[in-house]
Amino acid sequence: MRLDMSALTVSAALCLASMTTFALAAPKSMERTESPGFLNTIFGPSSTETSTTRPAKRAHLKHAAKKAAAKNAAKPAQPENAAIAEAVRDFLNNNQGLLRTAIIDVLRSDADVRKMVAAPAEKTEAPKTPAAPPQAVAPQTVPQDQVRVEEIVRNYLLLHPEVLQEAIGELEKRQALAEAEKHRTAVKENATMLFNSPRQVVLGNPQGDVTFVEFFDYNCAYCKKALGDMMELIKGDPKLKVVLKEFPVLGKGSSEAAQVAAAVRMQDKTGKKYLEFHQKLLLGRGQADLARALAVAKEIGLDMTRLEKDMASEEARATIEESLKLAESLGLNGTPSYVIGPNVVIGAVGVDALREKVNTARCGKAAC
Repeated sequence: MRLDMSALTVSAALCLASMTTFALAAPKSMERTESPGFLNTIFGPSSTETSTTRPAKRAHLKHAAKKAAAKNAAKPAQPENAAIAEAVRDFLNNNQGLLRTAIIDVLRSDADVRKMVAAPAEKTEAPKTPAAPPQAVAPQTVPQDQVRVEEIVRNYLLLHPEVLQEAIGELEKRQALAEAEKHRTAVKENATMLFNSPRQVVLGNPQGDVTFVEFFDYNCAYCKKALGDMMELIKGDPKLKVVLKEFPVLGKGSSEAAQVAAAVRMQDKTGKKYLEFHQKLLLGRGQADLARALAVAKEIGLDMTRLEKDMASEEARATIEESLKLAESLGLNGTPSYVIGPNVVIGAVGVDALREKVNTARCGKAAC
């Protein structure tokens, strides 16, 4: 059995804190009851630990204790515990060669210390305490090997911070892949409502081979910018089906404008009037609300009597609720957001990125 020196800290402090009393009070004729085999097992054979040399070591300890006491006498008075701790530190610094002898003496005289030192460090547990209430959780002792590993890892990361950047990059990559898979599953589960709902506006080619769905808010500044991207895709891709879904998330004005837009769609089956209304309201100056939306509807020549009636209908309410439910199922929390084929795209990413997504949905490559 080997003695881990890190485990001897407690033993050393215990013996050295009372070393003066032990060295002076112990009778020279005192017989040791433990066999030499126990000590040899821990420390290895010692040619210096004999009955002949012990008196000399005691004298050495006595001299060292007196020297430490004289040194402390010249210092300002300190609390008893602090003075003892300082004396122990001084003694260790000036008499490191006697540490082994002092530990041997303590091990011989104190069975509890011997058991503590003999126990493996990683299995050492905190002293048992009375049972705690059911809600209380007793503190767990951290294994020493775990502490050491954590220290090594921490020091390595401090010396090589680039590893953290690599780890963060890998984590973000995995999260993006997991999120994309989650989105694809949600798109598949809601495909009918997403791509073929009777309550949606369809632009471009209704029979197109790729469906491009945009969720928007009339008060979204990024949606204003993204409008040009959508129009460019419609113009340049005759096989693209475009679906618009109101997603009012920016307050009362947005909800009012979406309600008017739902009524506009009910009055215009072709989508042409809706697109005109959509562009004028989205690109107009100021906040979109009920007054502005009604003004735009009147400007493009819609039947206002019917519009107001349709706005109060169950169909208009169901249209908005359907879009909100879809957005929640897909995990959307902002505008613009897109569903392009099986994939979800968040934010105003630009026309080039959107075109690549359309091509990927069409032929599996960024460029078909």
